[in-house]
Amino acid sequence: MKSLGLEGKVLGVSADATSLPLRDSSFDVAVMAHSVRDFVSIEALVRAVKEMKRVVKVGGYVVLIENLPIAKNRAQENHLRLRSIRTKFIKNELRYLSKE
Repeated sequence: MKSLGLEGKVLGVSADATSLPLRDSSFDVAVMAHSVRDFVSIEALVRAVKEMKRVVKVGGYVVLIENLPIAKNRAQENHLRLRSIRTKFIKNELRYLSKE
């Protein structure tokens, strides 16, 4: 962040996303990037998004960035198959969410 000149504008937080150790209305923007599928359930994801909303100022933004499960080559097809198998049998992570 320092080399980009953002050290005073970006805060990384290592915490349980469903219970953030931050004050209400602290930020203009809260971002979750490529993490949606790492939650154990939709309920946990909803709690995390509510926490993001809690710490964002009125008029601020909650931004979720995630890949769609669309394969454009053989490697991506294999990745999606393996991910599907993993979530079916291990059940500690969500599948990729649909576009809807």
